[in-house]
Amino acid sequence: MHTQPMKDSDGDFSDWEPCHATVCRKCKSRNVKYKEWDSSCGGYTDYKYCCQECGYSWWVDGPDA
Repeated sequence: MHTQPMKDSDGDFSDWEPCHATVCRKCKSRNVKYKEWDSSCGGYTDYKYCCQECGYSWWVDGPDA
């Protein structure tokens, strides 16, 4: 579990990938992309999602949270 908020710069992102199985939490569109974020310390992997229709974005903590 994160002991404090981490900055985006505290890790590396993968490239954006489509994620049609996920529905936007705001507009319910299935036109969603995600990218994986791995912390520089190697202890955390989280996922950033972004709706291509309305621009809404959100994070989902990985299983290590």
